[in-house]
Amino acid sequence: MSSYKAPGPTAIEVHASKAVPNAEAEQILTQYIEATTESTDQLLNMSSDSMPSVVSRNHAMIQQLRRVQRDLRGLPPLDVEKVDEKETENEKDKEEDKEEKEEEKKEEDKEEA
Repeated sequence: MSSYKAPGPTAIEVHASKAVPNAEAEQILTQYIEATTESTDQLLNMSSDSMPSVVSRNHAMIQQLRRVQRDLRGLPPLDVEKVDEKETENEKDKEEDKEEKEEEKKEEDKEEA
């Protein structure tokens, strides 16, 4: 069994905020991504049953932060992301078509009755 224990919830109060230029935000984000990646790499070197779930959550978070980082740099989304978006749109279109067909069938059944 692992001795790893997740930290408890944290409460934060925001009293004021200020806008950060994109270049500075990108720099902060890059530092955070590098530190988190290093931490994740260290977790991979440890042998524990609970670590794979932590690593997979970190990987998903890092991927999302890298998308934000690319946007801050003014770069377009990666081709993989574009393909995922197209697949999602195609799935939505298929669902809408299916719903329309079901509604048409219900109307036809009502007319026959």
